[in-house]
Amino acid sequence: MGNAGAHNGLIYGIILGLLAGVWMGMLFFDNVGVGIGVGVGVGVVAGLAYDSRQRRRGGDEKPIDRERA
Repeated sequence: MGNAGAHNGLIYGIILGLLAGVWMGMLFFDNVGVGIGVGVGVGVVAGLAYDSRQRRRGGDEKPIDRERA
């Protein structure tokens, strides 16, 4: 499967975008569909940015504590 944690940010972004989209749609747009579209769009962009940053850093592992090493 390669890098298993590579797309976690994208998955979380879509889920959080859906939830935030329903809320934004009811609150601001008076149209839940528009809110979901905006929320998922922002979630996908944020998720992809998070994933690429994680990949550059080498995955989800925490950095080694240098004092203990």
